[in-house]
Amino acid sequence: MVYYFDYGTILRERRLELGLSQEAVANKASVHRTTVGNAERGDGITLDIFLSLAYALGLEIQIVRRT
Repeated sequence: MVYYFDYGTILRERRLELGLSQEAVANKASVHRTTVGNAERGDGITLDIFLSLAYALGLEIQIVRRT
């Protein structure tokens, strides 16, 4: 389980693992291609866009309460 939130790296690595272009992910997530690039660079994106991209890439998101 990943406990840090380097979402840009996670999204990029998963996209490459699946052999998808930024354009293909953007189409699946219903966002613009530049939004995918921004997300992969770690530029500020909204939670709904992050969740759309994660879903398009088949990622599971868990929220874990810190103790």
